[in-house]
Amino acid sequence: MKRATFSLFFALSSAVLSSASLAGAAPYAPDNHKRINMTTLSPRLEQIFSKTKPVCFGRFIIDVPATANVVFGRMTIDFEVSHFTDEAGMADEHIAKQLLKLEEEKFVTRRMNTSDSLYGKVVDDGVPGQKTFVGAGSDSYRLSSYVPIGADLFVFDANSLPDTEKVRQRIEKAIAVARKLRARAEEDVPVEPGICLEGGFITLNPTFENISMGIRLAELPDVHLSISTIKNRDEPYEYDKLEFRLQTAQRNAIEEGKGELYKRIKFFRRAPRQMGDWIGEEALARMPSEKGSFAGHQFQFYAMGAANDVLRPAADVQLDTGVSGNKTKARPPSVTDDEAVALWDRLTSTIRARPTTPMATAKK
Repeated sequence: MKRATFSLFFALSSAVLSSASLAGAAPYAPDNHKRINMTTLSPRLEQIFSKTKPVCFGRFIIDVPATANVVFGRMTIDFEVSHFTDEAGMADEHIAKQLLKLEEEKFVTRRMNTSDSLYGKVVDDGVPGQKTFVGAGSDSYRLSSYVPIGADLFVFDANSLPDTEKVRQRIEKAIAVARKLRARAEEDVPVEPGICLEGGFITLNPTFENISMGIRLAELPDVHLSISTIKNRDEPYEYDKLEFRLQTAQRNAIEEGKGELYKRIKFFRRAPRQMGDWIGEEALARMPSEKGSFAGHQFQFYAMGAANDVLRPAADVQLDTGVSGNKTKARPPSVTDDEAVALWDRLTSTIRARPTTPMATAKK
């Protein structure tokens, strides 16, 4: 299983998470997995949430303000998937750029450019318009399969393919995946089993799936919520737990002499939590200002999930305030402490598995 991505706060600042002298820190309650009581929204937040919309990501749904922007990040369904809006007819342009890169990588061509090799070739096979280009990276093959769906273009990338036989197998897999992919508008929440992607929906049970998505609030542009779900193929490791990582970071921070800085952190909550069907842990804090940065909120929930359970993957949910561009604590937060906690509770309390009907029934 791929490890969760943890924010800078939880990597560096937890030296005082369990300090008894810390004012405002909630005690850790390892046996309490009850659902939280939602914090009341302020009048302006009530206005922002007066109209909401369901957003489908992976196999899950979250309800967000109708004005919110949805930004997908990494999408993996056995391939790394990219989505290009209104570029259905531009596969050749993308391939041309790949060919130019091959000219810069001649050092790898001697071994790969053999009589039976597909290196540097384009395979026209699969759904209408699908084209697969075979290149190389370092000492192995890689491929990019371009799939026009509706007005958009999807790209399936695969790397580290050791030989021509593996390349051919991945091309066949890319064709099989493409045949199960259809276009999807943002407001479309399918009823059959499958995976919501940016601009698409796929009725597939891949070996590996990893979907990341961000929510940007139009009225509060410095507030960013991100969600990542990663299917566990094996039993999760105990040291992936958020609490284990917090304690490890605590020891490291103390050894690095950063304890005084972190005594200025204000913690609102640090405890186990149930979010939907996930049993995990959360930590909510306001980080102090430092030289070159402002104070800001950093909240995180992490659940390890279960092995080979698509409806209980590892889940990593984070909220930051004071964001400008991709930099946290880059500006003063646009929300108060109470509003930040209320936003977190309102958004995260709606994350749930997408209700589905078996495909045979749904088609009826």
